Formats: sequence, C-alpha cells, structure tokens
Amino acid sequence: GGGRAESKSPTRDGGSESKMGRGADHDPRLRRDGGGGREGRRQQPQQPPPPAARPQDDAVALLHKSLGSGGTANEETVAELHKTVDQIFEEEEQLLNLHMSTIQESAELLTEEGKLLQSVQGQEDYEIDAYASRLEDILGRKAELIDELSEKLRKFRRSLAKEELLSRQVSNMPAY
Repeated sequence: GGGRAESKSPTRDGGSESKMGRGADHDPRLRRDGGGGREGRRQQPQQPPPPAARPQDDAVALLHKSLGSGGTANEETVAELHKTVDQIFEEEEQLLNLHMSTIQESAELLTEEGKLLQSVQGQEDYEIDAYASRLEDILGRKAELIDELSEKLRKFRRSLAKEELLSRQVSNMPAY
C-alpha cells in the first residue's frame, strides 16, 4: 500500500522527533549512493571525526586564545569544561545506542528462554543437560549485557559529575 511509515528518533532532551513518511528517497542520509539512486537501503550514520579534527575544538581553542594570554588556571578550567561537555554529548549517544541494542538482544534472549522452557515442560523425554547448558549460556549473556550497560552508565555519570564540578568552578570565576 501507499501508507506512510512513522518512526521516532530520540532527541538530546529525552523527547522524540517524528519522521513521518521520510524514506530513502527523501532523506539523503538513508540513501546508499549519497542521493542519486532509489536503493532503499539504509546507510550507516557517519561517525564523528576524530577529536583533533572536529571544527568545534578549533573554535573553542580560538575562543580561549582570544580571551587571554593562554595558560591561566581559569582558562584551563573553562577549556576543560568545554571538552567535558563535548565528551558528554558523545557518551550520551553511545549510552543510548548501547541501551537500545541491549534491550533488543535481551528481548531475543527472553524469547529463546521461553521456547527453551516450553520445550522441557510437560515432556517426559528431554535432555536436562542440554537445557541446563543452554540456560547457563543465556543467563551468562544477559549478565554480560547488563555489566556492559552498567559500566557505560557509570562512565557517563562520572562525566556528568565532572561537568557539574567544572561548571560550578567556572560560575564562581569573576570573569565568567
């Protein structure tokens, strides 16, 4: 049919942005060939340039250079705050992507667990060793997923705390 698909993308503020009916022929990021063809396949989003090559780093460095003679403790704290804020945006995106993939894989594992349990319930002939082995594998993978997501969250929260501390320091500076 000619129905329009609606998808929602998370925004930085926790909300979502609706993309009604925008397919590969309307959004150049989704085109495989960069814009000319109608392939219909999604292209992976481009990775941000390495930290040294990002234009905002050059702009921040230029701003700090123009503010003073360079190298004072206040200027270094402000520069560190700017770097930390940039880092938080990157970590936030990584955390959200990891959380989504963890949810998806956990759902697949839950489905597999249900099928595994169903295969042994009510059966007189089932291989208990195979059941126990597969259940152990599933539980181990779930634990890995939780550990990985928990570590990413801890790192993100440390960055948020660092940003809060630097922000308080900067707001107490007489020039800022």
